Amino acid sequence: PRAVSSFSLVQSKGQTTMRLANFDILLDGFARNLSFSMSNRLQRAVSVLRESISSMEYETLIHECSNHELYGILTLDPLKKNGLLIFDASISFALVEIMLGGVAEHEGDIPFRSMTTIETNILKDVIHESSLELNKAFSPIEALESELIRVEGNPRLVTIVPADTEMMVAAFR
Repeated sequence: PRAVSSFSLVQSKGQTTMRLANFDILLDGFARNLSFSMSNRLQRAVSVLRESISSMEYETLIHECSNHELYGILTLDPLKKNGLLIFDASISFALVEIMLGGVAEHEGDIPFRSMTTIETNILKDVIHESSLELNKAFSPIEALESELIRVEGNPRLVTIVPADTEMMVAAFR
C-alpha cells in the first residue's frame, strides 16, 4: 500500500531541514510550461530555464531583492503557506515594453524606478498565467490550486511568512 507523508516547503528555525526529492523536475516542468504560454502571449520565442534551487530565510530573500522587483503573492492550496513569484526589473520592464508593442531588446534601457500602477496592472495577467502553469507542473503529484492574491512593488508590503522562516527558493532566467 502507498502512504502519503506530510512535507513542509517552509520551516521555522530549529526544525530539521528536509528536501523534497525530484523538486527540480517539477520546477523544470513549470519552466517549460511557462516558456510555451509566454511564447503564445508575446508572439515571440521565450525560453525560461531553471538556474538554481536553494533554501534561505525569508528575510534574507527579501533583502536580496531591490525595490524595483514585482512581487506576485499566490495562494498555494492545499499547501498551508502562500507563495511568491518575483519578477526582476529587467524582466518586468521588458514584458511591459513588448506587450505595448515595443521591442525591448536594449539591455541598458531599464528605468531605475518602481513599476507604475498601469505597468503593474499590465503584468497581473502574466503573473496569474504563471500561477496556472505552476498548477500544471504540480498536477502529477498533487492538485495544486494556486491563485494570484495581489501584486506588490514594495518588498516591505510583502509578508507571507515570519522573517526567520526558511524557504525553498528557485531562480529562473
